[in-house]
Amino acid sequence: MTTTTLSSSSAATPPAAARAAPSLSTWVKACRPRTLPLSVAPVVVGTALAGRDASVVLALVAAAAAMALQIVSNLVNDLEDGVRGADGPQRRGEQRAVASGAITPAQMKRAVVVASVVAVALGAVLVARGGWPIVAVGVAGLVCAVLYTAGPWPLGWVGLGEPVVAVFFGPVAIGGTMFLHTGRVDGDVLVAAIGLGLLAAAVLVVNNVRDRDGDAAVGKRTIVVRFGRTLGVVAHGACVVGGALLPLALWPRLGPAAAAPLVVLVPGHFVFHAVRREEGHALDRRLGQTAALAVLWAAALTLAVIVTGGVRP
Repeated sequence: MTTTTLSSSSAATPPAAARAAPSLSTWVKACRPRTLPLSVAPVVVGTALAGRDASVVLALVAAAAAMALQIVSNLVNDLEDGVRGADGPQRRGEQRAVASGAITPAQMKRAVVVASVVAVALGAVLVARGGWPIVAVGVAGLVCAVLYTAGPWPLGWVGLGEPVVAVFFGPVAIGGTMFLHTGRVDGDVLVAAIGLGLLAAAVLVVNNVRDRDGDAAVGKRTIVVRFGRTLGVVAHGACVVGGALLPLALWPRLGPAAAAPLVVLVPGHFVFHAVRREEGHALDRRLGQTAALAVLWAAALTLAVIVTGGVRP
């Protein structure tokens, strides 16, 4: 969207003081609740891996903190992409709050502050148990949640979105949760955890395949924009297959149960071929289905750990 278009749109919009406050449903939609199960999945897996050392209270606080960070990221994304023009009429997905005028930039900025305060407050509870390593994880998570689409070099705008998502939804979130409960994290757990990170990255790949034309028009240089649709589709398939295979690193401690996440390969096959064929709004369904693969992965590994009695040092 050009500057002229933005200016004319703003001129037609009533002053903020004269506008009705956004409805609760508008705010809920802006928080993107469909993304929250994926943010909780690593906490569930990390808690299961902690075995008898796990604390239900800590797990619930960690899950709430993870959701708060995800909401911060979602709100900042809505704000920055709306202001920068990435969510303009050329966008193929559903219209976002700031871009559509449902929420003003000033209102969204206040919401980001509130969500950040909630995330920090929840993080403080976790720090009291986990110490400085949890401080590092929390600060890094909050910084990346903001810088994903904000700042002079937004991570999502320079092609670093997928790597950042893979690291934070995988080894950082799962390893951090396990450390929170047990005070330790094992190398093979971190390797297996990359699997969930890859599946989370696959969700972003589908989003970027769908939005590539609009992203290119506003200078958003995602991996798909840089290297093309074909590479994006291949990346999606590689993330699904790699994500399914990496938990096999836990075979020495879980035995055949470590193969449980391979279950994602069956639905993943159909999702991959749909992503390869489809364009535009048709890919909205594939976003949800790819996210469901990640949740299925988490459920399968969690069940495997519980059935086998957990991993041991």
